[in-house]
Amino acid sequence: MVAQRLMTEDEKFRTRLQAIDLSNAGREAEAKALENTIPMEPWVAAFFKKYLSLGDLLSLNANLAEVELAYGKEWLIK
Repeated sequence: MVAQRLMTEDEKFRTRLQAIDLSNAGREAEAKALENTIPMEPWVAAFFKKYLSLGDLLSLNANLAEVELAYGKEWLIK
């Protein structure tokens, strides 16, 4: 499970650059795992929940810290 923590914009940027470097080196699984540590934008989570399902959203194993901050913990349960 991915750690649920907030990141600064600088941390997000540096993490994305590291993931790109891993991907360019052919280390796709590591790149994807690193990308998943970046908090998902709340609007992206809302799209997943509305057009797919909450289960699909949760199965992404994404960092949902910003989603919880924006919508509350209950939103991730219902």
